[in-house]
Amino acid sequence: MVSRGFTLIELVVVIVILGVLAAIALPRFIDLTGDAERASIQSFTGALAAAQSLAFTKMTVAGVGYASHSELSLNQIVRCASNPQIGPNGNSWGGHYIALAGLRSSVFSDPVQNACSGNTISFNTKSGRSVTITNSASGIAWSATPAY
Repeated sequence: MVSRGFTLIELVVVIVILGVLAAIALPRFIDLTGDAERASIQSFTGALAAAQSLAFTKMTVAGVGYASHSELSLNQIVRCASNPQIGPNGNSWGGHYIALAGLRSSVFSDPVQNACSGNTISFNTKSGRSVTITNSASGIAWSATPAY
């Protein structure tokens, strides 16, 4: 007798295997938006650190530099509507800043928001998180509430 098709046991085994794979793999792909936001913020934080180093070097070469990178505040390297860029000698430090256009369109919940004060940049993301980027002696770091 020749049998064609699948037995009930074979079908149940396949369904169980698919269920186990779904239980393991599905949670990994649930928060793709959050992962993309986190990657954008990490990328921006890295760009801030690079811009801070570049601005520190340019100011040092110009003879108006600070003693260390951490003394160079974030609002001196990021274009913020609320704060003009002022160099350590009190003059305008125009032209050497990071534009937030890409981050604003992909991450910010309100494209025109941007709160800068000294060594802190704060904004809300499209997913409803409140993000704060800070500059300290240990470097540039960020935090989000609720956490990613």
